[in-house]
Amino acid sequence: MVVRLPSASLGLEAFAYFTRFPADREVPAPLVVWIGGAITPEEYERRRSSEPTAILEPFGEALERCGLPPCDLAILSSPPTLNAEARRLARWFEFFGEELLPALPRPIPTLLGLVGNSFGAHLATGTACQRADVAALATIAGVGMAEAEEAANSELPERLAVRCFVNDLDFAAPYADEFARRFKARGRRLEVIERRGDHPFSDYAANGSVADAFSFILEVLSGR
Repeated sequence: MVVRLPSASLGLEAFAYFTRFPADREVPAPLVVWIGGAITPEEYERRRSSEPTAILEPFGEALERCGLPPCDLAILSSPPTLNAEARRLARWFEFFGEELLPALPRPIPTLLGLVGNSFGAHLATGTACQRADVAALATIAGVGMAEAEEAANSELPERLAVRCFVNDLDFAAPYADEFARRFKARGRRLEVIERRGDHPFSDYAANGSVADAFSFILEVLSGR
């Protein structure tokens, strides 16, 4: 289902694709949130009316691999209004906590796990560093994670587990290394997994990183 989110904080009518596993579940479970990379306003509008099969397929693979744990999934595209916005993290954080989460179907999730792709990793990291209910963060081809962690200017949630996926030809790989250095300086462990490929999402999907990122999130959320 598509959840429509007229958003004052983002300055546009946002949307999220939401699905529940199993579909008839009525008890609380963790929520996995996918945040995509920067796109044009035209692409954002196109995605509003299309099913995100490119995300659903690797998520389904990860779900089966992890034994079909109960969970919810919300898939978000990065709002184009934030692409060149100086206060993008503050505006995104307001949207996430005050507009997105209250609009999703009940029950309220027990924990959150975030997966951010490219610019979406910047937004996901900023969120993960400020919310105590985020237990897991995975970044794919991520940019700006260290900047987001620094901007949060807060203690990292104690239970937050993080994994970064990069490709050997991806210009964004150094961002993960910088993030890992900052994370380890705080006495925390962060694993960076490098595989063959470049920056496009299709490269990360083809080498298994997208499915593996979801598996990591599901394993943490289910307490494995």
